[in-house]
Amino acid sequence: MFVPKSQVVENIISQRFVRCVVQVHLIRKLWFDDFWAQRNAKSAKSGLYESLILVLNGKYRVIGLKK
Repeated sequence: MFVPKSQVVENIISQRFVRCVVQVHLIRKLWFDDFWAQRNAKSAKSGLYESLILVLNGKYRVIGLKK
């Protein structure tokens, strides 16, 4: 089966876009979980930064993403 090159490129772009959306969604979910867990903390912002640091350090694995 022959697949046009442009279609292959579009498929790759759409897959990467979906992965990016999934990653953003997971980071936001982590932030909200963190926020509710740390409601009494000084600020929600610190919770966001901590979550991002955990994600960047690889403590949370994002499904479908390669490092």
